[in-house]
Amino acid sequence: MEVKQATEIRELDRLHKTVDTLYCDLAVKIGFSNSGFLILYSIAEFGDGCVQKDISERYSISPQTLSSSIHKLEKDGYLRLKRGYGRNMRLFLTPLGEQFVSRIIHPLMEAENKVFALMTPEESAMLLQLTRKYADTLADQLQNLSVPRKEDLKNENTTDGSL
Repeated sequence: MEVKQATEIRELDRLHKTVDTLYCDLAVKIGFSNSGFLILYSIAEFGDGCVQKDISERYSISPQTLSSSIHKLEKDGYLRLKRGYGRNMRLFLTPLGEQFVSRIIHPLMEAENKVFALMTPEESAMLLQLTRKYADTLADQLQNLSVPRKEDLKNENTTDGSL
């Protein structure tokens, strides 16, 4: 059985990919990995002293990727770590990190703000409302989706002699 994706879904996926690519291209242009760039962006957003867990949860970055990128940024002189509560590490910008945020992240945030400023209040409210509705409804649909685990698929194929 073949299921075709609706044209609207393909267009929405393409638009999300376009936005992701814009950020990825900027990170690459200035010599950063996506995760390293996002960590510095997050510190600018959350404030100096934010914890890894906040970044991981907000941007769905695995703890392993986050930890690896944080240690690279620390080694490269952009941030320093201080023990927080429990096992959490707090992230602080170094002078180099502050310069990076000031010269790259803050102008990016200004550009993002300008995008919304160029929309009417109704357009920006509608964009947020519809995106939120899409995300919430998709989450509900995925929550109720009944799919087998990959191991179960392998077992099914080996027991019926297909493999």
